[in-house]
Amino acid sequence: MNRVIKIILVQLSLLVFALGCNQSMEIYDPNTGSDWGTLNPNAKGDGILKKKITVSSRDEETVRFRAPRLLTLAMTQPEDHWGNQPQLEMQVTVEGATFSSGRAITPKLTLTAGKVDTGEAATVEYVLTVKNHGGDTVWGELIIDGRPKLGPCQEVKGHWDTDSMQFVAACTQLVDGHVNGHEASFKVHEATACLAKGVWGMNKHNYWTLMGHIDAKSVDFDYTHSAGYFATAFEGSGDGNRIEVNDERIDFEVLTKADGISNGDDTKTTATFDRKKKTLDYLQQSKEWGAFSQWETAFATRWECKAL
Repeated sequence: MNRVIKIILVQLSLLVFALGCNQSMEIYDPNTGSDWGTLNPNAKGDGILKKKITVSSRDEETVRFRAPRLLTLAMTQPEDHWGNQPQLEMQVTVEGATFSSGRAITPKLTLTAGKVDTGEAATVEYVLTVKNHGGDTVWGELIIDGRPKLGPCQEVKGHWDTDSMQFVAACTQLVDGHVNGHEASFKVHEATACLAKGVWGMNKHNYWTLMGHIDAKSVDFDYTHSAGYFATAFEGSGDGNRIEVNDERIDFEVLTKADGISNGDDTKTTATFDRKKKTLDYLQQSKEWGAFSQWETAFATRWECKAL
């Protein structure tokens, strides 16, 4: 009996010591078990659920759960974190598609797991891995938002309705409708943009899509232009299109060749999304089909964006 009492007293002493050293520190492992079950943020008034998650330095934690097909995941860490806040990264696999947030102090991912058809389950399984690239343990929190505000990304669709999509940036605030140095033919006065990554359901190949709407007026003539635009390209396709993605920026260049009948011009769409500044530079150029003319710039714009 004395032995049992001593063991209990030692455990209580260690617990009190841990609380005294750092009262904000979790004294349990919230990652116990690798399955969180079904999480339904839409059952709450604000559509948001929060789950504790701890990731040791230079390590990662993986959890599984079922949740609605459209959601935002954001990983936070304490504001009073000692030293430099570690760079975190989220990777999510759903329905055979894998998406990454890139490194950030507060990484974020907004995605949809394809289209819900009749008879298809309203929830789907997610496998989330949080990677800690810093030297300190993070006692953080995963925020699951079942009602993300998509803005211009609301209408974006993949090559197939069942493609899973990651919405990367929604842009509605125009900073410059006629960026200097490009001699664009039109000055844009209103525009939207959405940058998204998709995974084709047929072969699981990654592609990127830039979609939006532009209202502009000719620089030299009294002529207005209002139309939607759409450009998409597969990663590593070898067809002259270019997609480059890293933690700093996303570069996107798509060439659409004319067929001489329904489309009389070659069109080149170039865009750069700066992950740090949250800006998108957009350039659309064209030249006549079958001619040896130079590329002419129609639009050169810059947006401030919301990273999704």
